[in-house]
Amino acid sequence: MSGSDLPAPVANVNELSTSIGKNILEVDKKQSFIDRMDVAVTAFLQNAKSNVALRTPQAVESNFRIFRQWSAEKIGKPSDGEGQVHVTSQPEVDEAADEVKAMYSYFSEIEELVLRHSQQLKALNETEAGLALFFQQKGYQEKIEEISAMSIDIGKTFSENVKQRSAQLNTMEQFGEFIQTFKNKAIQDSMDTSKRQETSRIEFDAFAHKLSLLQRSVSLSGSTVLGKDLPPSLDLTPVEKEFEHAKGQFITSKAKYQNLSTAMIDKAVLLEMKRDVDYRLHLEKSIKMSLNTKAGAVMKGLNIFAGKADPIIKPDAAYPSWLFDLLKERPTSSQDLAPEQLLSVKYLRIQNRERIKTVALSKK
Repeated sequence: MSGSDLPAPVANVNELSTSIGKNILEVDKKQSFIDRMDVAVTAFLQNAKSNVALRTPQAVESNFRIFRQWSAEKIGKPSDGEGQVHVTSQPEVDEAADEVKAMYSYFSEIEELVLRHSQQLKALNETEAGLALFFQQKGYQEKIEEISAMSIDIGKTFSENVKQRSAQLNTMEQFGEFIQTFKNKAIQDSMDTSKRQETSRIEFDAFAHKLSLLQRSVSLSGSTVLGKDLPPSLDLTPVEKEFEHAKGQFITSKAKYQNLSTAMIDKAVLLEMKRDVDYRLHLEKSIKMSLNTKAGAVMKGLNIFAGKADPIIKPDAAYPSWLFDLLKERPTSSQDLAPEQLLSVKYLRIQNRERIKTVALSKK
């Protein structure tokens, strides 16, 4: 082996170790990125296959542009290597989308708890109804008078428990039905709008990037069509034709993005209004049921923990003051707010609601 075939000596062991560590880290990053890209490419190809089957080339290009823009945002640079990745800033829309997601998570959690509670109440009612029937039947058949009287009394107690709990069970089942309907229809509709709005934002940015590149090409070619309304009969170069086509795509995607952004914000506000009204009514029913029970009474069937007794109603003073404020009317107009609330988020939301109501009434 000649001297030229020998590997270069390592000057420093630490440098070699650092180099190997960097290489391993880069391999991990690349593999993670490849995995994410595999998922994205699969989704894109599935959508493209459906659109090709439906013979909609505009939709195919739209999906392609959306995919490239999404990839560019994840990588941090355009896939064509030209220009900068532009992501439209939309703080109001993002806030509205976050509120809808938080509301969906909230109602998903409470739906599960209410359903579980209703099932336990129903199971307890069925068991105690069986006990009531058993003790009363056996009590009337019992020959020993004392055992007969006690059995009948126990049966009546179980029967009374079932009757009292039935009203609570009915309220909880209605509450559960409202939560399920509100989550699966109203909130889910807003969630779907949020997804469509985000897709329209990516599409809008994608066509904006395409238009900017074509605008640069047209400008470099010395064309004079930029910024002009052209007659259909004008003979255009291939680059100019592509630029005009891209301009139309940009205008269409911009209108779609603006409409869905407005819809997202409005739906989030309307969703909050519906929650304030309908959800509060169901909470009020539950609170009234509790407050109408005297202190010291046992709330039968409310315990959900193994080995623990049903809770006992405490005096009003033992509960936080805000609990009783839930029954009070909430401000529906900015005029009903206190001076210190005029700069709060609540004030801004109420103002937005009033704006939506005014616009809705003006359209009638």
